[in-house]
Order: sequence, then C-alpha cells, then structure tokens
Amino acid sequence: TITTGNLVISAGGATPTGTVTLTAGDMDISGGTNNFGGTVALNGADGDFLISGGATTFTAAASANGATGDCTITGGTLTNNALLDISNNLSMSAGTLTGTGNINVDGNVSLTAAAAAFNGNARTINVAGDWDETAAVFLAGTSEVIFDNNAPSLTATNSFYDFTVNGATGVTLNSAIVVTNNLTITAGTLDVGANNQITVGANWNNSGGTFNENTGTV
Repeated sequence: TITTGNLVISAGGATPTGTVTLTAGDMDISGGTNNFGGTVALNGADGDFLISGGATTFTAAASANGATGDCTITGGTLTNNALLDISNNLSMSAGTLTGTGNINVDGNVSLTAAAAAFNGNARTINVAGDWDETAAVFLAGTSEVIFDNNAPSLTATNSFYDFTVNGATGVTLNSAIVVTNNLTITAGTLDVGANNQITVGANWNNSGGTFNENTGTV
C-alpha cells in the first residue's frame, strides 16, 4: 500500500501490485511504463489523474473521489481494464484512453482535438454532465454511452454505437448525432434542439422517457 500526497512519474516506470491511495494531491504521469495491479484511489478534494506521456495501465478499479477530481489526458496512453470512476470531468486534447473497463464520469466529457483517441471498445460509459466532442476523438467500438443525470447538452463529431438517455430531465442535442446500433430512452427527455438530425442504424426504444423532436429529423 502506497499512501502519499502527489505521485509524480516522469520516466522509467512503476509496477505497484497493492493498493495505491493518495490522501491529497494528484497522480501526475508524463513518462515510463506503469502497471498498477491493485486499486488506485485519489481521495483528496481535488485529486486528479494527469496523464501527459508514457503508457499507464490500471488493472483494478481506479477512482478520483474528490468533488473536483478530474482525469485530464494530454498525451501518452491510459488503459483502464477495470472501472475508471471520475467524480468530476474527463478531458482529452491528445493521447489515448483505451481498455476493457467501464467508465463513470460524474461531470463533463470534453474531447477537443483530433490528436486524442477515446476508445469505447465494448464497455459501458456513464456520463452525468455534458458531452462536448469538437474534434473526431471518440471511437465507439461496440460501447454503450448512458447519459444518466439532469439536462446535459451534447455535441458530437463521431458516432455512437449504443446511446441511452436515463436521466431525470434528459439530453439536449447541440449537433446531429449518428447511432450505429440502438438508441434507447428509459427516463427523461431526448430533445433534438434546433434542426438537428438523428440517424439510427438499428432499434429505437422509448420505454419510459419522452422524445422532443422540435424541427429535427430522424
């Protein structure tokens, strides 16, 4: 078990097999090959994952538990093969986020530059806040993205595979979206916004929510 303030890795690598708990501070990785075999918990109020280089793998669950705990990726590769739980925002401007583990983001997802790659693979990605993809970053694979909180706004460049609205008030589109498999509304409202288009490749399931088409196109 490692308990520390900031954990900074800039070269070489780290291969802890037990639990890593940061009671305050950030995990700041800019280089090296790093394999974390046990759970990783950032418990400080503003404990962030800062990934700017290297290749880092989380084999067990990893969490930023503070109220403003973010995951910011500006380079390198982060592979999560178990749950990655982020209490605030996920931001990518370069680098790669991949793996087989699910992802939970309690804040916003911001994908701002085509130098980044967010691989959905076959996992479930829960998002409580806004989805702001202004460059072609998200590679859906066979993933499901679930919007599970109140009234997030959504701007998308790349397509989704499975897309689910399951929040109390729902999702408002700020762009067209393409869903190559199923679109599901289980709670809340999917609001097309102003003249946006929704393209669905398989099934449209509305089992408990509301669709507000405005002047959009399906």
